[in-house]
Amino acid sequence: MPETTSVPDHSLRDNTDAVSPSSQVARTEAQLQDSKRPPQDIGNTPRVLFDTTWVRCGGGISRVSEELRSRWPHVQDIDSGPTGPSPLRPFWLAASLFPYRSGVFFSPGFMPPAFCQIPFVFMLHDLHHVSMIDESSRGRRAFYELLIKPRARSAASIVTVSNHSKSEILAWTGIDEERVVVAYNGVSSEFTPEGERASGEGDYILYVGNQKPHKNVPALIDAYCHLPSDGRPKLLLTGKPTRPIRCQIDRLRLTNSVGFLGHVSDEGLAALYRGALLLAIPSLNEGFGLPAVEAMASGCPTVCSNTGALPEIVGDAGCFCDPFSSESISSAMLRVLSDSKLREQLRQNGIERSRMFRWDRFASEVYESVVRAFEID
Repeated sequence: MPETTSVPDHSLRDNTDAVSPSSQVARTEAQLQDSKRPPQDIGNTPRVLFDTTWVRCGGGISRVSEELRSRWPHVQDIDSGPTGPSPLRPFWLAASLFPYRSGVFFSPGFMPPAFCQIPFVFMLHDLHHVSMIDESSRGRRAFYELLIKPRARSAASIVTVSNHSKSEILAWTGIDEERVVVAYNGVSSEFTPEGERASGEGDYILYVGNQKPHKNVPALIDAYCHLPSDGRPKLLLTGKPTRPIRCQIDRLRLTNSVGFLGHVSDEGLAALYRGALLLAIPSLNEGFGLPAVEAMASGCPTVCSNTGALPEIVGDAGCFCDPFSSESISSAMLRVLSDSKLREQLRQNGIERSRMFRWDRFASEVYESVVRAFEID
């Protein structure tokens, strides 16, 4: 059976063969320890122009935008024109920002202004549109090369959400390391070990996320099929199945074992985490992995990939697998399902580790990078 990696008794630094380079892990642990310190006070604050169109776009960037905007009361919203992810957005921003000769522009998403006379900071959460061919197109990749990359090189700084993403951005842009700031996402207050558990579902494995190619959902379903059928828990996934996923489930005769939950609120999601035997995240690549942190905060053991940012984020609270091997994913899930002591150890490790991810800290660190852009200019 393929080897899986679990680190219930040691820090991630003791498992560098299976998860991530030791130097990156050391940086991660140092940053997380530093995150326990109270935020620093900000001195003279510049006028900050905030692209708030991302708030209404849905998804992870929308959540980040909401968390930042709610903690930055004294900023000026840029809330008209094409919404955040539109390829027209950089050009609309250039026109909108042209009259300004002072202040700093900030975008929580990956669309910087095509031209800007004031310092600007923007966020690149990951480079999936560049690195994941199945989720991109020639036009999208050309857009990144011809606009996003040059503007990244012109930005006062770029904010990203993991050392893994920082490494990818540095390799792609060739900019100096100090110009890319890492600020870890937080976890919302709804996600705690105490509270209601999902009822009426019986025992289940949980998957939270969309079905884009990098999420690797077909491999998860194959891995689930390889679990012993006797006493096998259900597999529940948020969202609705795509046609290929539904065909796969039908072909494997798993219609009665795999269920889809549609849209789930944060309160409902927290109850699902609390009731799950484990959360499965077999992604081929993640820039952060917010469901992992939500699960940890809710006391749910996690089985996740040994690639991307997940080892960095999950640390000693996860059982790791090779996302390119359905057998490895299945083996990791079976190990957690069959070992109650391991589940409890992962649960306790996750609750402790999740305390390091705070939206207040995230907002403070991002704001500090914006203020520094103004001071440097």
